[in-house]
Amino acid sequence: MFSLVLSPINIVLKEYMAGGYTINFQRKYVFFYGIPVPIVMPVIVARKIVVAINVGGALIPLMISSIILCNLFIKDLGFFVTALLVILMTTITSYLSAKAIPGVGIAVPGLVPPLTAVITTLLLINNPIYSVPIAYVGGVLGSLIGADILRLKKEFYKFINVYGSSFLSIGGAGTFDGIYLSGILAAALALIFSK
Repeated sequence: MFSLVLSPINIVLKEYMAGGYTINFQRKYVFFYGIPVPIVMPVIVARKIVVAINVGGALIPLMISSIILCNLFIKDLGFFVTALLVILMTTITSYLSAKAIPGVGIAVPGLVPPLTAVITTLLLINNPIYSVPIAYVGGVLGSLIGADILRLKKEFYKFINVYGSSFLSIGGAGTFDGIYLSGILAAALALIFSK
């Protein structure tokens, strides 16, 4: 619920100047006898890249995952290590399947992180009490680390030198982002297949 409500909020982490300027076209309205008339005006804008993190799409799933990992560490170290292995496998597959897309940012096929998290979880354990939270954590942190952090770090030069101005938000699609959906889908599939 918090992810849904807080998905429009992005916290800017850093701004980078990409060099040069671009021309953007903005639509403004002029009222003529009370009737709005659209006018398109060119605006010169400095090329920059804004890196942000989305509250609903990244921070909330990250907080939930942190709570789950802390509980696993306190209750059973074996399941904590299993969670780390699931995160590692999901990170690797997310990194390998993610790519930079102009105007979008870093994209990963939607089913890759949750399916990797579920398959890895169910290969290691078959206990629904632990497999559901471990699959959730694997889906969330695997896609966050593999796609949004590691791939962004590798492809960042493309956004500066090739793609131009961008707003790169980690978890930026809010509730429809891969981080959020990976966790929810991985938990649901783990619940279905672990019985």
